[in-house]
Amino acid sequence: MLVRFAIILWALNCSAALQAEDQEAIAVKAAADKAAEKATAKKAEKPAVKAEEKPAAAKAEAAKAPARVIVVPAAAAAEVNADDGQVLQYEQMMRPKMWRELEFIRQNCDLTPEQRPKIKAAAQASVKQVAKDIVHKNQGRIRGDVSAGTVIRKDLLKTLEQTLTPEQMARYQEVAVRRTASIKNTTIRSTVARLDSFLYLSREQRDKISATLSDNWREEWEQWLMLSMYGGMYFPTIPDKDLLPHLSAQQKQVWQGAQKIMPGFWGGEQVQDDDEWWNAKEEVDQPKAKAGEADAKPAGEGDK
Repeated sequence: MLVRFAIILWALNCSAALQAEDQEAIAVKAAADKAAEKATAKKAEKPAVKAEEKPAAAKAEAAKAPARVIVVPAAAAAEVNADDGQVLQYEQMMRPKMWRELEFIRQNCDLTPEQRPKIKAAAQASVKQVAKDIVHKNQGRIRGDVSAGTVIRKDLLKTLEQTLTPEQMARYQEVAVRRTASIKNTTIRSTVARLDSFLYLSREQRDKISATLSDNWREEWEQWLMLSMYGGMYFPTIPDKDLLPHLSAQQKQVWQGAQKIMPGFWGGEQVQDDDEWWNAKEEVDQPKAKAGEADAKPAGEGDK
């Protein structure tokens, strides 16, 4: 019976020990689960924090980054500089034509000091634009056989219409028509005279060639007058249809051996520039100064 009691007691002790172990195991498992949950929550929170902090960090990095600089290739910059240099060169070459046209306006329009700077500025703008058109090959506006004086003259016409009085404009148009006729007649007579000295034309040939050139006249032919600058070495490039029908077979053969050129787009005789007169600064400022002096006089002083 004692043995039986001892066995029962041992069984009870084992059961209590097992229960204690089970409770400890449950507690350990619970602690492990809790730690795992904390770790998972921590991992889940980290991306959210980074996502919020990322824009601020990106802004800070962007602020530290150097400003973006657009670098123009050296070749492109050199090309631009070369174009500018060519434009300036053509401007200088066309200035004689500009000053000649301005002088024509000055001699015939009796300009006021207020009108002069506007007309001069328009002429300078025309020269600059023509130079750019030549450099950039704007063939729609500039042809190789057109005179610079003709282009400047046409560009100035709009400014003259806006600046001159009706009386001044009528005077300009009148003398401009006479000038065109004079240039045409002088060019044709000079050209036919040179052809005669080279081809020994008959009177009838001279008359027919003159009439043909007059009927088919083109304004760019006025540049033929510039050939006198070359000492008689060259002839103008007269269209074959305007000359060859009037020549004999022998004269045609001689004409084929002549050196023919079209004079330059610019060129022409030099005309002294007169910036001071065209700017008219002193003449414009002087009446203003006198008006200011009159306004500054005490009341009644002018009546003494």
